[in-house]
Amino acid sequence: MKMKTLVKNGTIINEGKQFVADVLIADGLIQKIASHIDTDQRVREIDASGLFILPGCIDDQVHFREPGLTRKGNIYSESRAAVAGGITSFMEMPNTVPNALTQDLLEEKYQIAAQNAIANYSFFMGASNDNLEEVLKTNAANICGIKVFMGSSTGNMLVDKESVLEGLFSRVGMLIATHCEDESTVRANLAQFQETYGQNIPVSAHPLIRNEEACYLSSSKAVSLAKKYRARLHVLHISTAKETELFEKYNFKNLHFAGHPEGNKDIDKDGSNKNVDDALQWKQKYNERSDIDIAITTQFCFEAEPVIEWANSLTNNGINIPIHIGVAGPAKLQTLIKFSIACGVGPSLKVLQKRAKDVKKLLLPFDPNDFLETLAKHKKENSKFNISNIHFFPLGGINTNASWIKNAINNS
Repeated sequence: MKMKTLVKNGTIINEGKQFVADVLIADGLIQKIASHIDTDQRVREIDASGLFILPGCIDDQVHFREPGLTRKGNIYSESRAAVAGGITSFMEMPNTVPNALTQDLLEEKYQIAAQNAIANYSFFMGASNDNLEEVLKTNAANICGIKVFMGSSTGNMLVDKESVLEGLFSRVGMLIATHCEDESTVRANLAQFQETYGQNIPVSAHPLIRNEEACYLSSSKAVSLAKKYRARLHVLHISTAKETELFEKYNFKNLHFAGHPEGNKDIDKDGSNKNVDDALQWKQKYNERSDIDIAITTQFCFEAEPVIEWANSLTNNGINIPIHIGVAGPAKLQTLIKFSIACGVGPSLKVLQKRAKDVKKLLLPFDPNDFLETLAKHKKENSKFNISNIHFFPLGGINTNASWIKNAINNS
């Protein structure tokens, strides 16, 4: 058994909480988290005072260049860099040299990782125009997926034969991850720029050569094949708004977009609502050309006036998408203030803080009665008021919220 590791006095950030605690690790797994851990066993102790302990992230698309391109990096160097940046698990692509197109070459990468990887790892099996039977030998328990380059890449990895694509999507039960750029479109665009610039094509031409149309043609083919054969599809690095329309080709019936009644400082760092408003205009246009049932869904709210003002402003700006408003469920006032700060709720927070100064009100639990009654009254008096639904955030607990809803229905 390996020696256990005890991390002491670190500040843990996880699932919306921040607290100082010790972490005991055994055989590579977290065994215990507590405010103070003592152990009689011999352990490797790390003092994390003043440091943060965070959950590791997973990177599902990395290029670690081994074998064959190790002048750029290798599994050891790149996994070491990943861990330094908080990535503790990675999924590596098959376009190394030679390409991972056989079971033996794939296994070679696993053997290298077993010796040298600092992080948890998995590898994609590569597909080509002539290795379908080899792909079908892949053990689904050992890999993260099959990578299909539907646009040219390093080595012999372009898959553009219709029969091979049909075979992959109809016979592979594992996840199929695609790089989608239509090869014929890319080649035609490249030829045009070569006529003008020869071999000195400017970097700025890259998105014009691998343009929106090339992306859409290829992504739409992948979606169509996945739908036809009920395959598991992951389209990597979608880069155009046009490709999002492919939701419809998957027969999605409902699509909810985010709305921000009190703005969003992560999106509009200058305190304005410009980016948020521009996004809503795009969503309105998408709603007008789509048959999907679309709604705007919001963060939790608890002050009616800002919500009414925001909803009316959307209507005045030509946005008629139904709004599903988030409702803060019954909770202690302190709990509501804590979640409001964590989630970036804006002007309404000032109302809560003002209420908290009144000791009598501080002791009383918050409930959404006044909020919902004010919205209901406004909707009754204004037929164009676009809030059509509500959803609860059970900040005080699911049982508390469910009981409140039950009582509200019985008393209505």
